[in-house]
Amino acid sequence: MKCSVIHFPVCEFKDGIFYKVTGKMVSGDVEELDAALFGANPSAEEETEQSTGGGSSERVCNVVKNHQLVSVGTWDKKAFKGWIKDYVKNVEKKLKEAGKTDEAEEFKKLAMDGVKYLMANIKDFDVYAGEKNGC
Repeated sequence: MKCSVIHFPVCEFKDGIFYKVTGKMVSGDVEELDAALFGANPSAEEETEQSTGGGSSERVCNVVKNHQLVSVGTWDKKAFKGWIKDYVKNVEKKLKEAGKTDEAEEFKKLAMDGVKYLMANIKDFDVYAGEKNGC
């Protein structure tokens, strides 16, 4: 399993057909830069004011927040199967159009194994997409 960290820890998963991204829960408010990053040393009083914030804030996954993803809701197996089947066909088609027939066949084989895993665990996932994905 290959792993890398760009902004979030990312690991290849299921023979590289998927990526597992590890996020963390953060405040849903607009983040401000930490003055300590620039050598500032706010007083204890200022720290208290900043930490209390004057109200409650929704907590969201930083991956979802930073990439402006939107929830597509929860899916049952039937709905997911329809979507993933179309997705796999589209990727396979694009690979073949690019002259990558061998990669298309390998993708299809690996995708089927990955889909079996996802289908068995669909209830454990929250599904998000980009705002322009038409989901």
